[in-house]
Amino acid sequence: MRAVPVYLFAGTVFLSLFVPCTHGGSEVDGLARQGDTVAQFTLGNEYFFGRNRQANPVLAVYWFRKAADGGNKLAQYNLGRCYERGWGCTRSPAMAMKYYRMAMAQKLPQATLRYAELLYTGIKAEKSVYGEFPEVKADKDSALTIMRLEAAKLPYGKFVLAKYLFQDAPKHGKELRAVLAEYVTIPQPHPEALLLYASCLRTGIGGEVNTPLGVAMLKRAAAAGNMEALAQLAEVLDMGLGLPIDKKTALEYTRRAAQAGNQRALVNLGNAHLAGINVEYSPALAFEYFQRAAGSGYPPALRKVGDCYFYGMGTEKDLVKAFDSYRAAAVGGDDEARCLVGMCYANGHGITRDDAAAFYWFSRAAEGGSVKGMRKMGIALLDGRGVRQDRVRGMELLRRAAAAGDAAARHLLENSRK
Repeated sequence: MRAVPVYLFAGTVFLSLFVPCTHGGSEVDGLARQGDTVAQFTLGNEYFFGRNRQANPVLAVYWFRKAADGGNKLAQYNLGRCYERGWGCTRSPAMAMKYYRMAMAQKLPQATLRYAELLYTGIKAEKSVYGEFPEVKADKDSALTIMRLEAAKLPYGKFVLAKYLFQDAPKHGKELRAVLAEYVTIPQPHPEALLLYASCLRTGIGGEVNTPLGVAMLKRAAAAGNMEALAQLAEVLDMGLGLPIDKKTALEYTRRAAQAGNQRALVNLGNAHLAGINVEYSPALAFEYFQRAAGSGYPPALRKVGDCYFYGMGTEKDLVKAFDSYRAAAVGGDDEARCLVGMCYANGHGITRDDAAAFYWFSRAAEGGSVKGMRKMGIALLDGRGVRQDRVRGMELLRRAAAAGDAAARHLLENSRK
């Protein structure tokens, strides 16, 4: 008896498992055709990864389905992953959930976690070649309950749970921090978990700010090859946020992360070239870095591209393109960009002037915590621009902005008392 390697997809990570098997090599094909589910599963993996034969995702799905329908829980999970991602088949979240449920019934932890992740977000109703499936509404509480149960059994489950607790950190902060504190003690924790824990420690999510430990987590994640951690560590060194200032090393780390395609590092490198700090002053290079980071939809980079078009830095001035970039960043959740979109509407820059639209974007920025958005929204309410005049609410927003350190809001309040 020998062990045949099989592989279980877990997100973007492959877990290697070994199951006892008395056959191998040329026997696998014959046994698979005779209905041996282990052989079918093994054959599916070989076709998927191109091991011992030419890679063919479609044939991989065929053999996974044979094994899955025969009751093999690992094949059920792998087939669910294929349906979820559209690997070798038409993408179908509903079919993915179906096979995760089958593997979940056989107590496969990874399948239970993937099922819970789909339940957290919900899936749309489906009508396809696979049949008709009703909508599954998002049920965050039930999903988190399932994740908590699996996290108690499977170390990796703690990381999955933490990712979803982090999505509502103000509500789950204490639990999130406790889960991560336990998870990072295992050998080789996932680098993203180290990054999440660093964020909690450095910003005070779920407890006291602990900058030294937060920086230590960043170092561990960076050492494990996480480029986002390396980019953040560069910021720490550049500004002395928990470590002595070391601009030379900071620039080296930023360049390494940027070469790997990290969006934060690309934006930071662009900012450096735009200011000529420790590097060549080059608006053209800055614009190039911003565009590279914006290519995958990174909101801060889209905003910086908008700035370049708006002011003609490193490229021709183009207010229409500036507005389009600002709006893309705003839709992506960037509060500074939301305020800039509001200003474009208020002033008719790159778009037809629309005071109501300007107020909408100022309010969106203010909701996200933008101090400038609060001030702009307050002024609009005081003047009745794009919204019904409301001086009481307008003054309250100016006071909030001033209390948060906005000098322009403080100046407006001081003048209003004269």
